[in-house]
Amino acid sequence: MLDNKKEIKAFLPGTIIDVLVQEGQEVQPNQTLVVLEAMKMHNRMVSAINGKIKSINVKVGDRVPKNCVMVELE
Repeated sequence: MLDNKKEIKAFLPGTIIDVLVQEGQEVQPNQTLVVLEAMKMHNRMVSAINGKIKSINVKVGDRVPKNCVMVELE
């Protein structure tokens, strides 16, 4: 199964600590999009590709399950 590089998913359940992008914003590879706290660690969720933010499905304080699509890229 191929990973969809246009979807930024939570690899563990956790809490959204920060959202660093806005819809419509251009992003580059390795740019941090969201900070997810999981297992008492802050994890930077980064873009794997050049793209544009299509949608942001989380906000600060949200608790998300594993595999939740947090951000979608165009």
